[in-house]
Amino acid sequence: MYRCLPRAEIRPIDRRAMQNGQYLHANAEGPLVVRKIVIWALIVFVVWYLLTDPDGAAAFGSHVLNGLKSAGKSLSTFVSNL
Repeated sequence: MYRCLPRAEIRPIDRRAMQNGQYLHANAEGPLVVRKIVIWALIVFVVWYLLTDPDGAAAFGSHVLNGLKSAGKSLSTFVSNL
């Protein structure tokens, strides 16, 4: 049914273009740079939000903690009813 290919016939899975036996590819660091920029932008936004509206940030934190508390209580109830 299946036949094994000799080593010379095995083609790489990566089908990027080759030139003179070497792969041509985009800069592999590009996505990492974008990721770093996005992470730093989020950090700066969170710090700015905390500094400009501490009451809103406290209310948001309170809502998040109440949500976690509710989720934990629901999970506890579910597990105890098993």
